Amino acid sequence: MLIQVVDDNRHVRQAIRSILEELDATIIESVGGEECLRQFVDQRPDVVLMDIRVQPVDGISTTRELHRCDPNACIVIVSQYDDADLRLAAARAGARGYVLKDDLLQLPETIRALRRM
Repeated sequence: MLIQVVDDNRHVRQAIRSILEELDATIIESVGGEECLRQFVDQRPDVVLMDIRVQPVDGISTTRELHRCDPNACIVIVSQYDDADLRLAAARAGARGYVLKDDLLQLPETIRALRRM
């Protein structure tokens, strides 16, 4: 399985990488939305873990672009913001899940559940 982690914070990317070790997946990292889009087109990851507050293209807009590029893209928003409007915007953009950074330990099970769908 190939997982793309998109976050502008190196420490968060490292934490996610560490948590996902149990999945025995290959992980690629992107710092922002533009880099994410380029890597997605080149490598077609199975799952994209997307932060909302990346620059210069935010996570919701990037999710929308990924979904436009591949309607079957499996995108999970990983955010520190527990906000109903952001959750709705993420779902409308094409995200299949929303995990709070405070709950990162849930990521492996979330990914397994999405892969079974």
